Amino acid sequence: MSLLAGIIRDLREFDWRELASPQGSGGWPAAVRISVILLLTAALLAGGYLWRLRDLQERNARLDLEEAELAVDLEVLRTSVASLNDYRQRAREIEEPYMRMLRQLPYENEIPALIDEITALGLNFGLNFDSIELAAELDRPHYVEQPIDIRVRGGYHGIGAFFSNVATLGRIVTIHDFSLRESSAEELELELLARTYRYRPLPEVSAGAETAQAGRESSFRLDHGQAEQFSYSAGARRNPFAAIAPSAVTDPEEERPGSNPLEQYALEELRLVGLLKYEQGNVGLLQDPSGAVHRVEQGDYLGPGQGRVQRITDLGVELIEWKTDETGANAQQETLLPWDEGQ
Repeated sequence: MSLLAGIIRDLREFDWRELASPQGSGGWPAAVRISVILLLTAALLAGGYLWRLRDLQERNARLDLEEAELAVDLEVLRTSVASLNDYRQRAREIEEPYMRMLRQLPYENEIPALIDEITALGLNFGLNFDSIELAAELDRPHYVEQPIDIRVRGGYHGIGAFFSNVATLGRIVTIHDFSLRESSAEELELELLARTYRYRPLPEVSAGAETAQAGRESSFRLDHGQAEQFSYSAGARRNPFAAIAPSAVTDPEEERPGSNPLEQYALEELRLVGLLKYEQGNVGLLQDPSGAVHRVEQGDYLGPGQGRVQRITDLGVELIEWKTDETGANAQQETLLPWDEGQ
């Protein structure tokens, strides 16, 4: 008890203001020195603990954030796993047309065979090839473009059939920048730029090189259900480069059922003075230069140009007349005989 009492006495009697000048700490009582050391040690321990605690709190906050992000990723993965079969089915659906289109792109060593196929197609329609040449290849991001310059001669309908059948080839061939001109009375000259394409990394597809090669060896027929197909047929189509002979036009006089007294007057001499409306059709009242009034119905002929009445309306009498154009051929022309301005 005397030791404890001595320590308490030393602490009470010590002037604590001396702590401001630690140079004299050597003269401090032992109890004071031990107390100061204990206080400093406790302060250091408390500071270290607080610094470590703050670091742990920051780390804990980062981990909480990472946990939230991982939870979102986990939910996405769960959704993806649940839809995996649907994704696989969709991938197969996409791969099938992709492989089909891929089979239509020739390898580099298949270009000569494609040229032969185009040539045979043209010869089949009676065309004569002046030249067919390969131009320099053009590199594109995902494919190589092979231009083909073609000059060919033949009939109009043969060229039309050639154009439509190029689209049915087993390889993709597009036609650009073509010109068509007449070289003779029976023959036209066609110049065009055709293009075919090949896919650069052909073996590297999702199905693998073996699947790609197997697909290449299958039939090259196009799927006609994917796009509208057009097949050219001459039929009754006329060659627009052939001149129309005047003798080939039917003389309207041969189809006339009879003559009408109003055909002897020019249309400018006739006056529309009345209109009768019936369920079967309208009837016009025309006055000739002598003052006589005539009934005119649909199908009647008026004027020296064999104008035939097409319809009678509130606007006037509409006719189709035969006129002679600058080439000497007969041509039809629509004419309106309006109401007389005095009515």
